[in-house]
Amino acid sequence: MVSGKVLFRIPGHSAPADRHRVLDLVARDQVARDNERGRMNVLHVPWQPTEIGIWPEDRDHPPRIGALRVVGGLELPRRVLDRPWLDSAARQAALDALNNSPLRRSNPVWFLRGWNTMEARATHLRFLAGEVADGTHRAQAAAYLRLAGRRLSMLVGFRWTEGPGGGLILEHFYHALLGAMITVASTCRHVARAANVAEPGDPLAWEGWLQPGEGLLVKDVVSVSGLGRYDPRTVYDPPTGHFPQARAAGSDIEDLDELARDWLTYWLLDMAAYGFEERVAGWDRPDFLRMPDLASPLPTQR
Repeated sequence: MVSGKVLFRIPGHSAPADRHRVLDLVARDQVARDNERGRMNVLHVPWQPTEIGIWPEDRDHPPRIGALRVVGGLELPRRVLDRPWLDSAARQAALDALNNSPLRRSNPVWFLRGWNTMEARATHLRFLAGEVADGTHRAQAAAYLRLAGRRLSMLVGFRWTEGPGGGLILEHFYHALLGAMITVASTCRHVARAANVAEPGDPLAWEGWLQPGEGLLVKDVVSVSGLGRYDPRTVYDPPTGHFPQARAAGSDIEDLDELARDWLTYWLLDMAAYGFEERVAGWDRPDFLRMPDLASPLPTQR
């Protein structure tokens, strides 16, 4: 692309492409991408983020009432196909990024212990951050990092127990949602740099799910009290929540924040709420919701 025009090569010179030529070029590149291979052809299982088992069994803890899952990632340059694995440097980079992530602490709502590696395989890694018995809600976080072809995908999960007032209030749920997105973006970026495959790279589409515990509805795990809702006889209270696949304008904190608020707006409108838009747009973003400085020391272990 030169000066806003797509050029293609014909014998002797380059010519501007018309609409049909652009579509042909895109289709050709898509076929090549779907069939590209490196020196090692690794088979991959289907990517099913809602079905991946990331949580340990709860035994003596209060019952979990809600869980949030967020996925995102990067499409890496073609050279990653010749090294289709997550090496030791990538594993350490993931731990460094996770332990500096904003999900570690959101005083006084929840606290998490440091992240630990639960499973390390050639093409996927599992991590867990255990709960601390402080804060309004007892919380855990989990992560699953996967390299499949050129796609470095990451699932971050966050689940919580019931607090004194019930589920998470809406603004704290926004903190968890944006915190998970920042954790995905910063970890994938740091891992790609450690593997020397950060550039050129493109962000993958984002998607999220809210999964209430057994027998609960969305309104039971995230408090929407105080919001205007239409005639309660016709209001739909869904058993799960879905934040549809979407692309952020960029990978900076402002771009992720905008998408998180757009997701919440879509979700609340889908539950027949009204008059909340200014409230969501007016929330201040807390200082802990920022891209982590990986050069800084880790937060104090609690």
